[in-house]
Amino acid sequence: MNDTGKNIVCGFRELRKFCHQVSLLLRTATGMMEQESWDSTSPPTAFYTCRRIDEPDWWLPYEFCRFFKNSKIHRLLPYIAVNLDDPAGNSPVEYPLLSTGCIVFGASKNRAKVEHWWSRWHCYMDSRKDDGSLCIDEPLETWKLEKGDEEPPEGIVRVTTFAYPIIEIGDCEALRHKVVEPLLKVIEQESKATRDRSK
Repeated sequence: MNDTGKNIVCGFRELRKFCHQVSLLLRTATGMMEQESWDSTSPPTAFYTCRRIDEPDWWLPYEFCRFFKNSKIHRLLPYIAVNLDDPAGNSPVEYPLLSTGCIVFGASKNRAKVEHWWSRWHCYMDSRKDDGSLCIDEPLETWKLEKGDEEPPEGIVRVTTFAYPIIEIGDCEALRHKVVEPLLKVIEQESKATRDRSK
């Protein structure tokens, strides 16, 4: 076998190793969130795969995510995601990201079904920074300016996100201190704001 063939096989094996690392990261993060009474929801973890022979750009997943729910806090939907690429080019990433966010729903019971693309909301943020800085979107306002007649997902009133290059999350302590604890702080703030608006 020539070197090209060997490199192809090695490339797929390295990709499989990377998937194992992503799995471990998300399972560890899920365990940390569950300790704080946030359970993972049912949608699948790997997104954007396609079996059509004429759409090879979509054969490999390039986004992995866990959404979380809490039985006592119905209006918040936190998530932790790994964003690798965007073949469509609508929300480009230059390096693998570990992004996270908290989606806030309004008081109405009418709300959109959870969509997998919400897990890359950070990548759509204008002037985003991938250094842990918070980014805030209020789609009822911003979508009118950016998307014209296109309606935002029903019920979503606010999204707060932040992200880091995944290589900066090298161990459990980094995951806890840089990602999970700041996310829990955002959740606490949004939960309080939601209660205050309900009074």
